[in-house]
Amino acid sequence: MSDPGQSIQERAAEAFAWTAAFLAWAVCFISEVRLALEHGFGALSVLWALGLDATALSCMFLALDGARRGRRTAETWAIAGAATVAMVTANILVAGGDVVGALMHATAPVLAVATWHALTHGRKARAPQPEPAPEPVVAGAPDAEPSLPAPARRPRARATGQGARAKALLEARREALQADPVERAAVIRAVAGETGASVQYVRKQAAALAAKEIA
Repeated sequence: MSDPGQSIQERAAEAFAWTAAFLAWAVCFISEVRLALEHGFGALSVLWALGLDATALSCMFLALDGARRGRRTAETWAIAGAATVAMVTANILVAGGDVVGALMHATAPVLAVATWHALTHGRKARAPQPEPAPEPVVAGAPDAEPSLPAPARRPRARATGQGARAKALLEARREALQADPVERAAVIRAVAGETGASVQYVRKQAAALAAKEIA
């Protein structure tokens, strides 16, 4: 089958290849019919030659399709090979004792089968190759953009250490926490800066302290 993306030269080459395959098959078929007629097949000569060629080609196509589908193809290839050998033998025998004629006749079935195999199986489109992954930018390279370090996350304060110190400072500044929201926020940020605890943790402790005062 022709590919829409083929060039004119590729389509012309494929057309010539198909023509060569059919011409070789025609020579092979006529030689087989002639051999059958010489050995008394009569009207069955055409059927004998046609059946022999059809067996070789159809089994070859079945074997190729089975291989693509992952099926067992040994038996099909064996039948295709045996029929092809019979085609070559028939074309050799029709030449009689003429060695050159026998070689010329034997070439026809070989070319026919080989060309059809190449046209139906050997020209399958290759799978597209994946694009290479971009190379990582090394920090410090001439064209590399400066990489900024990720902001460090403060560890969550525990009940001991930073957490205990933050609670103590909040207890000491309890009156400031009861002032206006601006001063309260300033106290929370100051305690977080002095203890190293997160602002969220200090705010939560301040809210707990305020709830205790209300209770």
